[in-house]
Amino acid sequence: MAFCLKSLVLFVYIFTFITGQPTNLFAFVTFMCQVQCWPSPMAVLLLNLTVSDLLILLFLPFKMAEVGADLTWPLPAFLCALTNYCYYSSIYTSTFLLTAISIERYLGVAFPVQYKLWQQLAYAMVANAAFWVLACAHCSIVLVSEAQLPRANTTRTVSWCYDDFSVDQL
Repeated sequence: MAFCLKSLVLFVYIFTFITGQPTNLFAFVTFMCQVQCWPSPMAVLLLNLTVSDLLILLFLPFKMAEVGADLTWPLPAFLCALTNYCYYSSIYTSTFLLTAISIERYLGVAFPVQYKLWQQLAYAMVANAAFWVLACAHCSIVLVSEAQLPRANTTRTVSWCYDDFSVDQL
């Protein structure tokens, strides 16, 4: 059963990486051109969503290596903290951006006149900055905890990434 689950997770990661990388690069170029030619709040939100997704895809091979090594961390310890920090910060940022896109669409449909009057590019840029800062600050707690406090068992040869916090770290 564990082998089947590991194979499924690895398949999903590989499929996501193979399909996500080229499509998100294409979306990035498209939204970058759109923001430069016809800037709009929606284009800025979608560009940032694409950047967030590309950041997830950038660190996905490290997660694949972890799954391939039976959920042990085969890479240097500092990459564990960095990978999880960037991976989960990007997931939180994507969630915030998808929420903002949904709200933007709702306001455009439910209140079209007021929406056009209040729609400004600066609001989207401030919201994007707030989303990135909030997500990165939230995930930095684990990053700082991992760097500041020693592990309970440092003599072992196998490393589990974030599976064995000490009592002090918790």
